[in-house]
Amino acid sequence: MYIARDEEKEIVVTVKFLDNRLRVQVENTCRQDIVFDGEQPVTQKQGGGTGIKSILYTAERYDGTAGFSVSDGKFTTQIVLNAN
Repeated sequence: MYIARDEEKEIVVTVKFLDNRLRVQVENTCRQDIVFDGEQPVTQKQGGGTGIKSILYTAERYDGTAGFSVSDGKFTTQIVLNAN
C-alpha cells in the first residue's frame, strides 16, 4: 500500500446502538487505486485477505448488512447488525 510519508494517516470509528441495531462505521486513510468488483473491494494480498470476508460473514450471521466505499483518500466500511 502506498501512502505518501508526509500524508497524515487516520482511522475514525463510530459505533451507535439505535432501533435494536448496532451500527459501526470505520473510515481510514487509503491509497487511491483500490479496485472494486461490484460492491466489494478486491484484495491485493496474495492468497486473498480475510478482513472483508469476516465482515461479510458477521453481517450475514446477524441478519445485517455491510458496505464498502472509497472517496477522497478514505476507505469507509459500514456495518449494521441486528440485535435479535
